[in-house]
Amino acid sequence: MKTLKKTKMKTFKTTYFLIVFGAIIATSFILGCASGNETEIIMEENEENEENEEKVIKPVTEWEFTTGGPIWGSSTTKNNITYFGSTDGKVYALDSKTGAKKWEYKTNGPIHGNVSVYDNYLYIASDDGNLYKLSTASGIEIWKANINEEEADIRYAPADNSPNNFRWDYRGSSPTELDGVVYIGSADNNLYALNAANGSKRWHFKTNGIIRSKPIIADQYVVFGSFDGYIYAIDKDSGTELWKFKTGGAVTPSVAIYNNKVFIGSRDKNLYSLSLSTGEVSWKIPYENGSWVESGATIYNDTLYIGSSFLAKNFAINPGTGVIYWSIDAGGAAYATPKLTEEGYYSGAVGLENTNSGDFKGGVARYDRLTGDLVWRFKFSVVPGLYDHGVSSTVEVIDELVLFGALDGTFYALKEVEE
Repeated sequence: MKTLKKTKMKTFKTTYFLIVFGAIIATSFILGCASGNETEIIMEENEENEENEEKVIKPVTEWEFTTGGPIWGSSTTKNNITYFGSTDGKVYALDSKTGAKKWEYKTNGPIHGNVSVYDNYLYIASDDGNLYKLSTASGIEIWKANINEEEADIRYAPADNSPNNFRWDYRGSSPTELDGVVYIGSADNNLYALNAANGSKRWHFKTNGIIRSKPIIADQYVVFGSFDGYIYAIDKDSGTELWKFKTGGAVTPSVAIYNNKVFIGSRDKNLYSLSLSTGEVSWKIPYENGSWVESGATIYNDTLYIGSSFLAKNFAINPGTGVIYWSIDAGGAAYATPKLTEEGYYSGAVGLENTNSGDFKGGVARYDRLTGDLVWRFKFSVVPGLYDHGVSSTVEVIDELVLFGALDGTFYALKEVEE
């Protein structure tokens, strides 16, 4: 939009200049003819030219914090403290302005999911089969609850199920708390509802696949996806199934709910809009290039924003009709839910070392939210020995800082500066 405005301003100034210049010439000619005197015309350079040049915004590293393993999940920042988990099994609390460590808490397994923060406590799930509730001030454990009551499925890396890798499992379900109940998906194929006060189980709901999708609640509906290919809506109080919709592949991302519609993608290469009350399809968008829909959607100012996998694109879509407003190169596989601000669309991207899908340079990028134009890109290099590199998490934009964890095991704070 800035470019469009600038073009109009320059056109206006040019037109205005030509009109004035023409008038001066004509007037000078007339006066010169009448008086017989020569008229000298002096043209001055436009002093505003430099001011009208568009400023370039670039990211610079404000601080870094290194952990002992790749960071797949997203962080949450509250009161200038940033919380996140790493596959080294630890939960970290850092000063969001300086990166100084406040505390850390060690679980007995890798952490792949996002941190959920409420009031003065947080929740995080670990591959050790437990959901943890910790004090945000000290990291002291309030309780932990077993969410692997049945045998949990193992995680599959990309090379474990070649060539299609449909079992690739890099996510972790993130908890949602509402009205004293915590909802969380598990690798034992169950969605659990736990008492927020002490972690005791209220009920569980059984699917036929692991659940990495974060449960999202709207009215009485708890909506989530499963590796069994279904999107489920169950009653939040009883755990009774209200409806389910069958896709053609594993459903790993979280849903977005807006105007009584459910928006979620599948590894069957489709993005769906479903009725919240019935699960019926309103529209669907097939992704090209054999791309899964791994990104979660988000709604901002009546527009749906979402990424993709091998298609390596980010999209802005009309949520009512499914019409695509714009799409832009993501620079890699955009697995996470994008972050939106009034002016910016921020997206992480994962680069794959062995891919036939193009030039995948993992990293983080900012785009113009309205046009999709690239503002800047922060790239990562291939990490030796790892299949993936870059950023799979959703970034945060807090007090002029862009915060995110990366697959190189480092948590970054970038500052946007104008040049």
